[in-house]
Amino acid sequence: MTGISRRLRRAVTSFFADVRQQRNIEAYTVFVVGLAVAALSLADAVALRYQLAALLLGVNVLLFTSRRASGEQGPSLDRVLRGREVFQPFGALLPGVEDLRIYGPTAAHVLLHNADLRRLVLAKGGAVRCVVLAPDAEAVAGAALQLDDSVDLATTLAHSVEILRRLAREHPRFEFRRLPVNPGFSLLIVNAHRADGYAIVEFHGFQDDNIADRMHLRISRHESPRWLEYWVQRYDALWKAARPDAPGEAS
Repeated sequence: MTGISRRLRRAVTSFFADVRQQRNIEAYTVFVVGLAVAALSLADAVALRYQLAALLLGVNVLLFTSRRASGEQGPSLDRVLRGREVFQPFGALLPGVEDLRIYGPTAAHVLLHNADLRRLVLAKGGAVRCVVLAPDAEAVAGAALQLDDSVDLATTLAHSVEILRRLAREHPRFEFRRLPVNPGFSLLIVNAHRADGYAIVEFHGFQDDNIADRMHLRISRHESPRWLEYWVQRYDALWKAARPDAPGEAS
């Protein structure tokens, strides 16, 4: 019985995920119409000609859908690889978040919305982990060479650390650490081990003209448990390699 309940929960979760992302809508519509016609036919509430008409309509819809699908070679990369603008405003990502994990060289974009972090995650009992670059001159210089030059990296990092320290003092479920190397991506993981968990990976490229030019990839547990788990493990490794903020350490 437990196995049946588990499969039923998975099916319901998959159905709502498909509806939210507008996948397989035609198949679900035909299925619901078929159920309704079958129920009404058992009650002798629908004439035979209407039952046959509904059946033919369903077959035609499925044929049309399968033909369209056979002509597609796969999802457009522009629907998979997105720009930063797709994930704006940042606060819209936070309702319902219990576990938030962040890495960015300065995490400045996220920390710009630290009031939303307080209100929508920390104030509701959620936990936040954040990793930024260590103040090591070599790490900062290497990251500055790779990233766009629209901001002064060292100054932005120092400002971010002030905010991080304040959040850590005020909220026991907020932690941050500092990494002595930039891995070449930023990472945001939401509810890592829940069914609705997902990761947003931002690839840094090299000397972009603007921070908004970077490529982003969103991976949900429903879409790919394997690759979501991969990025969760990468964050765990990143967190382990980072060091806690030391009292008196330079920003």
